[in-house]
Amino acid sequence: MGDRDEENRQSNGGNEADGSGQGEGEQSDGGQNEGDDQSEQSDQPSTAETAAMVVSVGFALCLLAFAGWQIATPAAATAPEASVVDVAELQNGDLAVTVELRNPGGAGLVSATVESHCTTPPADVGFDYVPASSTRRGTVVCPPGTADPSVSVANWVTV
Repeated sequence: MGDRDEENRQSNGGNEADGSGQGEGEQSDGGQNEGDDQSEQSDQPSTAETAAMVVSVGFALCLLAFAGWQIATPAAATAPEASVVDVAELQNGDLAVTVELRNPGGAGLVSATVESHCTTPPADVGFDYVPASSTRRGTVVCPPGTADPSVSVANWVTV
């Protein structure tokens, strides 16, 4: 009987003796099985994942480029404009001149002063914070008999 066991061990490649339980034609691959071929393929990103990654990276680069452009390009430094909107006579004969300050620039104004050239020194009205592309209104009082109350922006401070 000992000879028969020896023959079986030789025909099985000696696998019975080591207790691996593998029969003829089976090979040990370090614990991997046939399903591992699929896991090796799943290590590669799918086409949809690659497309999503490319779109995400492109979007991030566009945001960075836009931020850089905004930093590098200064806001348009356009002077604010003042105009007379309405003139009303008060009970004592003075004129209430409603002025409008328009900020057409790309930057807000921290403060601005509009002067009316109807008195000496000129009457003025101050405005605090005028956002970019917006208007503010105020009233200046001129003395009686003022024919043409012209106004101008005396000074301004941008953000």
